[in-house]
Amino acid sequence: MLRKLLIALAASPFVVSLATVLGSDTWTWGT
Repeated sequence: MLRKLLIALAASPFVVSLATVLGSDTWTWGT
């Protein structure tokens, strides 16, 4: 339980940054 929570917390910034990059790429290609 705790390990999964720590992994989720550690992965969150990476997931958010990845989503931001993909989102910006999508917007860039969209325009």
